[in-house]
Amino acid sequence: MHPEHNHQLIPENATFATSYWKLTTDMKELIESYTICDIDVSSQIRLLCGLFPDATIVNYDVKNYVYKQTIEATGVQPRAFMIDADPGLESIVPEIYSDTYLLHCV
Repeated sequence: MHPEHNHQLIPENATFATSYWKLTTDMKELIESYTICDIDVSSQIRLLCGLFPDATIVNYDVKNYVYKQTIEATGVQPRAFMIDADPGLESIVPEIYSDTYLLHCV
């Protein structure tokens, strides 16, 4: 049994688990630069995947980081946030912007 888990770990998972890391400091610095240069999140993810081929870049992590940085930079939450049919945004926006009204684009 692993000391941090209450169950046996599956050895085969080690291959996948080592490639799934949260965003590193280098990745976060690039995301900040890309955002300042007005590069959309989808393009940022493609750029990060090219620069970090051994890491698994998750859409949710990048969007989550970008949106948290907007609060840190401005000190305010938006009153409303309009999204399309992206289910990732539907879960991220209320999590980060708790007082923001979520609008769905039709």
